[in-house]
Amino acid sequence: MESRIATRHRAVLAAVTALGLLGVASLLTAPLTSMLPEDVEIPTLMLLIQPAILVCLFSVLGWWASAKVGFSAPVIEGLVGHGDAVAPFLRALLPSALVAFATAVVLGAYGVFTVGMIPIVEAQPSLPIAAKLLYGGISEEVIARWGILSVLMVLALRLGFGYVAAFWIANLLAAFLFAIGHFGLVFALLDEPSVLLLVAVIVGNSLPAIAFGWLYRAYGLESAMMAHAGGHVLFILGAGIAGLPS
Repeated sequence: MESRIATRHRAVLAAVTALGLLGVASLLTAPLTSMLPEDVEIPTLMLLIQPAILVCLFSVLGWWASAKVGFSAPVIEGLVGHGDAVAPFLRALLPSALVAFATAVVLGAYGVFTVGMIPIVEAQPSLPIAAKLLYGGISEEVIARWGILSVLMVLALRLGFGYVAAFWIANLLAAFLFAIGHFGLVFALLDEPSVLLLVAVIVGNSLPAIAFGWLYRAYGLESAMMAHAGGHVLFILGAGIAGLPS
């Protein structure tokens, strides 16, 4: 029995890692080398090494930490363990859709607010839809929620915080780290971005991330993935209707 449970747990790790790496592979659809400064030449495959390592690292850390704090990936667990994957999926569908809609609104507000603040972006190729959905919706959730949030939750509990307080401390900190992780692109495009732009980047990315973290705790990793990817889909559709860049 114990051997069967251990095998199922390892299968969850393998599945989460594979999904995360699928998201990394989706970056091959993006013109990554054209996004680099003109004097920098790096092969496309080399550019995928760092995100692939991050996905693998945080897949393992999240696999270890999530079990200790009661977080899960119930749909994946149901699939690899021959259990019920449909019920947790259906239970997460509505809250994930609502958060996806709210995420699209935040992305739209962020886009409108930052118009003209990073004009160089207009000349830069954007990520294809596949990369936004798979890398953003899956890989980033494996890293930020499954990995970082779970580990921070373990640390907060060991520091003596109660479960609810520990979760919100971990969730807010993970959301902040997720947001400042987008600074790299900003500084790659602008030598001296304004404080207002940096604040907008933090707020515009933290708000959805906090909601993704809540979904992860309440409904599982897949719910956060659906909301993140769904937010991109709704934003792209809305931007297309409104004639805004997406």
